[in-house]
Amino acid sequence: MLLDKQRLGSSEISIAEMTLSPGLSTSEHTHGALEIFYVLSGELEHVVNGKSYILKPGMVGFVKPPDKVQHKVGLGGPMKALAIWVPGDEGARVAERW
Repeated sequence: MLLDKQRLGSSEISIAEMTLSPGLSTSEHTHGALEIFYVLSGELEHVVNGKSYILKPGMVGFVKPPDKVQHKVGLGGPMKALAIWVPGDEGARVAERW
């Protein structure tokens, strides 16, 4: 985590740098907060409510509750992104699973 409740002193937002492995595919899921991905390198297929978006470096994808989301990384290489959650407590829940 780059920024979380411990560092900020409150839970309005959390920010993490994430690297997802080639071939990774999460199950469809929901978040209890706004989740924003800013792709730094690689490509991410960001599927929101069944609609697919291909995110490349410099692109942003987001999902709001109660949207359903699935993240997929192609076999061409890892994907690195900044992940932002508002409110920030959601970031701690995500970090526990990764």
